Amino acid sequence: MLAKVSAADQAEVKAAYWQIFDLGDLGDDVQPGQQLVDWVQRRIDAFAEAWGGRYPAAVKCLLSDRRSLTTYLRFPLEHHKRVRHSNFIERTFGETRRRVKVIGRFPGETSCVSLVWAVLLVPHEAGAASP
Repeated sequence: MLAKVSAADQAEVKAAYWQIFDLGDLGDDVQPGQQLVDWVQRRIDAFAEAWGGRYPAAVKCLLSDRRSLTTYLRFPLEHHKRVRHSNFIERTFGETRRRVKVIGRFPGETSCVSLVWAVLLVPHEAGAASP
């Protein structure tokens, strides 16, 4: 989205964008679910109204992805940081690709599944060890 905004306004637009998803001002009584999604959707509408005149392409990009941007709000609050982005998935795919390059060709399906299982087991064990 920032690629569609002039360099002079990028910092301000970026701050306004992240403000959409800042739940800190809601207090401790925030409950995940449709009500929270609706609240963030209203913030997206306000962002679109504020910036749509100057950067219609950037706002269009935001509005076209609005459903996927708020999916994580249906999960419990303690899960938000992990499920709101795809870094975990991308990192897992990258690590699998890195290991497959070394092997070149698998002798069978079982060896492929074993490798993928090993890659997925490491973050799972790290998550189980953290509080």
